[in-house]
Amino acid sequence: MTLAVWKKTYLTVMALFFTAYLAVLVADIQPVAAYGDIIELAGMGIAFCAFATGIRAMKKGGRLPWILFALTASCSLIGEGLWSYHDHVLGTEPGSPSVCDVFYVAYSLFCIAGILAFLRQGKKQISLAAFSGDLVISLAAAAGLMYIFLIFPTLEHAEQITGALLLQISYPVFDFGILFGCMIIFFNAGREGYSNASLLLMILGFIVVFIADQLNLLSELHDFDFVSFIEPLWPLAYCILGFACILAAEEDIAQKRIGIIASPLREKTIEIVRMLVPYAIMFSALGVAFVRYRLYNFVFCLTMFLIIILSIRQFCVLLNNKRLNRELRSLNLRATRDAQMDFLTKLANRRHINDVLAHFGQETDKQPLGLLFIDVDFFRNISDTYGHDAGDKALCGVADAIRASVRDSDVAGRFGGDEFIAILPGADTQAVSVVAQRIMHRIRDNPELASMHVTLSLGGASMPSDGDINALLKTADLALYDAKEAGRDRFVINGA
Repeated sequence: MTLAVWKKTYLTVMALFFTAYLAVLVADIQPVAAYGDIIELAGMGIAFCAFATGIRAMKKGGRLPWILFALTASCSLIGEGLWSYHDHVLGTEPGSPSVCDVFYVAYSLFCIAGILAFLRQGKKQISLAAFSGDLVISLAAAAGLMYIFLIFPTLEHAEQITGALLLQISYPVFDFGILFGCMIIFFNAGREGYSNASLLLMILGFIVVFIADQLNLLSELHDFDFVSFIEPLWPLAYCILGFACILAAEEDIAQKRIGIIASPLREKTIEIVRMLVPYAIMFSALGVAFVRYRLYNFVFCLTMFLIIILSIRQFCVLLNNKRLNRELRSLNLRATRDAQMDFLTKLANRRHINDVLAHFGQETDKQPLGLLFIDVDFFRNISDTYGHDAGDKALCGVADAIRASVRDSDVAGRFGGDEFIAILPGADTQAVSVVAQRIMHRIRDNPELASMHVTLSLGGASMPSDGDINALLKTADLALYDAKEAGRDRFVINGA
């Protein structure tokens, strides 16, 4: 099956599984609900299949983080399996610490290692200075909440420090490390290499894991009876991560095929959320402290009021800065586009064409490449006969015909004067011939160009994935020469 079919199948299975799971929990169907942890294992198994599918489809260079995330799911699966064995077969819960805890700790370590591996990948540029304030506010507030609800109650009722106590405290600490990594990725979302849908789903998956872990610890510390509704969160988190892995593989394949990053989400869609997160976490922590410790005195209330006013002011400044940054990026993009574009025809200029050819020449993971050289026959005669304005219209008409004949993933450009070029990634000689035919048909079917007797000579070639770019250029140039020698108004395609 193709990756697209796997993706649809996986989404269908995941939707059916969780619909049935939640229906069982809500209806409290016995004895099925009593075996929720076993159903949870089935959900993790579904997620593991998604990891295997995505990792197998990826390039080797991008697999490491997802392999570590798959190991995270595997450790959780084994730990839950051992717990279920003790609970349902032996009839007793495992003690603390137990062999289950070995896998739970390993799951946290693999999770943190996967996030670090993701951050260390070459295309992920981290800008600590750009978000350090937001990161510190968010993490400090989150650490305060974790201390108030998890760590402090554990230490408060402990008579002495034991291995079980240290283990219980270690879980919030590990979760804090996971949260730290997710925050780094989140506050970089929208920057280069940090805008794909797979990345945002990955963050969502780990946030669900974090929430499930904290709720589970809260239920143990305060005897809350909602464990059965926490259990679906872990398989849900891993299923989200598994789907993110499939999306990452899909983006990886698209990047490999056409040489661009596939379908990035725009930064502005998460910009406001990213700015609100630090304030939401900070005010949550302050609100909890205010209520829990009864801080109703005048000084604390005044301090809270000043913090709120200052935060509103800062948020307005941030919004204005974001607007100015967007305008600046828009101007920079326009300047870059103008530097790469031919002013008359709006195709790529020679500088950009040379950069694209150099990119394909230096690619380590090469693919077949097609190339077309296109010359306007006797262009000087057209300009001398009909005038320079007509000559410019003829060049623009040829450019429109070329643009309409190639794919979005191809690169069409004006090489200089009346010379054009089309770079066709993944095209063999037959595909190059098809493009050449399209261009000639469009030229002949254009009444304005026909009235000026505009014809083209085209020379093309295709090289295999292990070919040489310089040989391709030379072969296509010789093909163009052959087309001219044969009488012009035709195309010749050679193999490189």
